Order: sequence, then C-alpha cells, then structure tokens
Amino acid sequence: MRQRVMAQRASTRRSVQIVIGVSVAFVLGLAVFNRDFVQPYGTAVGQLVLACVCALFAAGFWWLRKLSRIETPDRFLVRDASAPVAQQPTGVFRR
Repeated sequence: MRQRVMAQRASTRRSVQIVIGVSVAFVLGLAVFNRDFVQPYGTAVGQLVLACVCALFAAGFWWLRKLSRIETPDRFLVRDASAPVAQQPTGVFRR
C-alpha cells in the first residue's frame, strides 16, 4: 500500500514539473523566436500587465506545488520510549 501511495505522489510531482517546464519553455520561446508578439510588453503599461500575468502564473505554480504535497500523518502505533523493552531470546534454546 505504501508503495502505491509513493508512486501516486511521484506521478503528481512529475505532472507539476511538466506543467511548469512547458509554461516556462513557451514563454522563453516566445521571447526568443517571436519578438513581435512580446513587443507590447516593452511599454510601461505592458510591463504592468506583464507583472500581473507573472503574478497569476506564480500563484498558479504555488497552488500546484501545494496540491502536489501530501502530508503524511504521524504513526499511531509507536513504541513508548519510557516502557521497558522485553529481553529478546538469544537464539539458544535449552530442553
């Protein structure tokens, strides 16, 4: 069961990484290969709009990261440290 849970967590984390990676690659690709498309962001108003868009993306990435983290609850069957430990057999059995 624990392995299935860990596999699901890994799958979710990988999905978040892919979404972030594709988004960043797309933005960088536009900036490098299609300068005419990003030219309006060179003005003061364009910079303000770009800051709002970046803030929304950052909030979305933060939310995805938060969703991908799964907190594990504390174990409820734990050994009490103050309780005496029963002596283990040494492996030699007498008849």
